[in-house]
Amino acid sequence: MSDKDKYKHYTKNNNDIPIYSSPWWLDAVCEIGSWNVIIFEKNNNLIAALPYFVKKKGFFDLNILPKFTPRLGPIFFEKDNINQTEILNYFEKKLPNCNYFDQTWDFNINNWLPFYWKGYSQTTCYTIVIENIQNYEKTIKKFKQNRRQDINKAKNFITKTNFNISPEIFFLEHKKNLKKKNKNISYGFNLFKKIHDACKNNLQGTIAGCVDEKGKYHSMAFIVWDKDYAYLNQLTTDPDKIKIGSSSLLIKDILDFLKDKTKHFDFEGSMDIGIYKFYRSFGGKIKKMNKIKKTNPKILNSIIEATNLGKLHKKKYG
Repeated sequence: MSDKDKYKHYTKNNNDIPIYSSPWWLDAVCEIGSWNVIIFEKNNNLIAALPYFVKKKGFFDLNILPKFTPRLGPIFFEKDNINQTEILNYFEKKLPNCNYFDQTWDFNINNWLPFYWKGYSQTTCYTIVIENIQNYEKTIKKFKQNRRQDINKAKNFITKTNFNISPEIFFLEHKKNLKKKNKNISYGFNLFKKIHDACKNNLQGTIAGCVDEKGKYHSMAFIVWDKDYAYLNQLTTDPDKIKIGSSSLLIKDILDFLKDKTKHFDFEGSMDIGIYKFYRSFGGKIKKMNKIKKTNPKILNSIIEATNLGKLHKKKYG
């Protein structure tokens, strides 16, 4: 049995698997390219795994993040009495040879030493996480004053928040909102629908949106979740209505919706100062993530930057 088959078998009924590392998620997002996994076993027990995605771009083989997938990286199924350094060293040796490696690891993974020893580089990224959202009243009390003001303002315009919006409506709204900002949407509808439908089938995702009395959507979000975390995968707001404050109201209603489905809410971060300040104003905590990269040979760095290969998974909000 291959590592991939073992991984699928082990995770089929395992609720501890992060959504972005779930085989059904990886099957859905790998539109161009393919995913595989390296597993670490002891005594026929699966101790850890490293899922990864490889695609070709011209003459280059790229080990990168698929679209809609902000992080991959090592998963440790056993927490006690294991040698993480030994396992990570094993993973690095088993990775296929590629011209470019770029993964963002979960903030719970702090050890990347074996990759450093093999010439990989590291950049610190950040996300904002609201912990313990099951206590909804305590959660919203941590909102900053400007968020409370926006929420109260939005209630004068928004009649309801829907939690079962079709992918067609979301895609068209996202595309329209980006066009108003002279930007193009970075994904195709067929891929988004495939991912959305996979989430719905697994009861781990939906599209939410704030609508006014005329049936017009002000803000919409694609949210996904697993047992421990929910993620703000995509967020779009009509630029003509941004001052109404519907984005703040939408986040508040999403937290209410999720409070009995998972434990924590991850905004998935941004290095953009405006987006960072917006997320931070909901009272969450800053979490550091390791972005691990390597170019082989190193001379390809200039080519990769020139052809934009290093930004294939740049998250865009609109």
